Amino acid sequence: MFRGRQGWDAQDRVYWYRSRGAWYWTGHAWKYRQRTGLSGDTSRPSKPSEPSKPSAPSGSARGWTAPVSSYVYTASYGQRGSWSKGYHTGQDFAVPTGTTVRSVGPGRVVTAGYGRSYGYEVVIRHPDGRYTQYAHLSRIDVSPGRSVSAGQRIARSGATGRVTGPHLHFEVRTTPYFGSDISPLAYLRGHGVPV
Repeated sequence: MFRGRQGWDAQDRVYWYRSRGAWYWTGHAWKYRQRTGLSGDTSRPSKPSEPSKPSAPSGSARGWTAPVSSYVYTASYGQRGSWSKGYHTGQDFAVPTGTTVRSVGPGRVVTAGYGRSYGYEVVIRHPDGRYTQYAHLSRIDVSPGRSVSAGQRIARSGATGRVTGPHLHFEVRTTPYFGSDISPLAYLRGHGVPV
C-alpha cells in the first residue's frame, strides 16, 4: 500500500518512485536506482533477508497471489459468447459460495457495491495503474478508499448478478470501467503468480 513517500517501504518490501505524475513500485533496488538516479532509502537492510512466505495459500513471488484458492477455470478471457462485448472480458474461477476472495496485490479500493450484471463487485487500483475487478460476490468486506494488501480478504464469492452458478469473475483493466479489459491470467503471471 502506498504510504505517500518515495523510497523503501519496509512493510511491503518495495521501493516507491514517481514517474510522469504517477506512483510506481518495484522490489528491485537496481530498477529503483535506474528509474530515479537515487541510491535508495538507507533504512533498507544492506544484507538480503530471508525470502518471505506467501501471504495466502495460492501465494507467489513479491506477495502477489491468485484471487481464490482451490478453483476450477470456467469461462476464459476472450471466449466468444453472448456477453455484451461479444467475448468474455475476464477469467471465471468456479468456487462455492462463501469462498474467501483476496486482493491479488496491494492497492486502493475504488468501487465496492452492486454493479448490475456483475452483481456485488469490488474494483481495486494497483500501484502499476491497473485495476482488478472481483464480481458476483455474496459479501463485500471493504469500502471505497480503503487500502488493501496482497492476499487480504476483500469479499466472499457468490452468484449475484447475471450468472448461471456460483463463481468469481476476475477482470483486469486499464481503467476502472467496463471495456478496458486485458488478459487477467497474463497479468497475474506477469506478477509471478502461478495460474
